Amino acid sequence: MKKIKYLVLALSLSLMIVSLTACGNPAKDDFKEYVNNNLNTTFILDNNDIVKTYTEAIKSQDEKIIIKALSETLPTKNSALLEKMKAYTPKTTEVQEFHNIYIKAVEIRKEGYALMLEALTTKVSDESATDIALTKLGESDTKFAEFETKRGSMMKDFGLVNAEK
Repeated sequence: MKKIKYLVLALSLSLMIVSLTACGNPAKDDFKEYVNNNLNTTFILDNNDIVKTYTEAIKSQDEKIIIKALSETLPTKNSALLEKMKAYTPKTTEVQEFHNIYIKAVEIRKEGYALMLEALTTKVSDESATDIALTKLGESDTKFAEFETKRGSMMKDFGLVNAEK
């Protein structure tokens, strides 16, 4: 009889340990997977390449280089990034909402680049078209900043502040 009690007790303890270690935080796990296997390895690298291409074109101060970047290079790179981002589906609502902020920032930036191209190629006499494009690009920057703020708060909430490198 004692053997059965010890066996039941040992089995109960084993099940409790297994259930405690198996029950993680799904949002935290999904966030870690998203940041480490998608955001840092693909999305941010592609985004940085887009920003670099735009910055180099603008710094050139050569209208032909800027128009080429806005009409050929940047739309292709933005579309490729958006395709990759939309193909990824986070497992949890929290991470999906976070991911959607980044997608929206890229979409707004793509619109801003299109508006800038239109302003440069139509040669509108007033500066309103350029101002509209710059405002749109500012909206994109604001959305990227929102994403970074949310990223920091999620990392803090999940206890991952120093986990990402």
